[in-house]
Amino acid sequence: MRKMMMRVPSRPAMMAAVTALVLGAAVVPAAAQLDSFFDKMKGVFGADEKPQAAAPAPQSGQPQGEPPCPSVDIRNGASTLTIYGSGEENATNVRYQVSVTQTARECHTLGPTMTVSLGVRGRVLLGPVGGQGQVTVPIRIALVKEGPEPKTLLSKFFQTSVAVPEGQTSVPFSYVEQDLTFPVAAKDDMENYIFYVGFDEQGAKQPKRPAKKPRAKKRTSG
Repeated sequence: MRKMMMRVPSRPAMMAAVTALVLGAAVVPAAAQLDSFFDKMKGVFGADEKPQAAAPAPQSGQPQGEPPCPSVDIRNGASTLTIYGSGEENATNVRYQVSVTQTARECHTLGPTMTVSLGVRGRVLLGPVGGQGQVTVPIRIALVKEGPEPKTLLSKFFQTSVAVPEGQTSVPFSYVEQDLTFPVAAKDDMENYIFYVGFDEQGAKQPKRPAKKPRAKKRTSG
């Protein structure tokens, strides 16, 4: 059983990021698989639909009693990522500014578990000292049960690499995480579940833990 929803940031938020840097007209197309995922969301909710504060009511024909699909929001303070050149961190020393422009998700319920495919679209803008190169974008997705004492139920960090070709000042990127699985809870609880998406620079700086070496078996005297 599936539910789908699309979320697009407000126009003022997008304009603030755009006016901060000079934009060009060239755009690199995203992968066909990612386009298909987002196009499927548009087919259900419409390409120009405005963001909603809460998840929509079930459509007619959907089974009653089906667990609600958690909504998606862009975490406050983590919607943009600024990458500076060497030296001072100021507006004249910006290499790239990265922003999340769109999110979408699709939920599948199988018995006691729910698996969510969550897509993130964004854009890399060149700053005054930006140029051709590879940009590493660190993103974290967290499932939180909101309430008087919010509780993080799931947290996943990933990085995606964006190639900035020579002569382009604006490059889109897309990523779909297909394995966000968690136990189904009571309906009243799941109505407070929400996925937060945002950039996580600290996660990118954390060193990877080395794999544990298998313990050597003790020799027994014969």
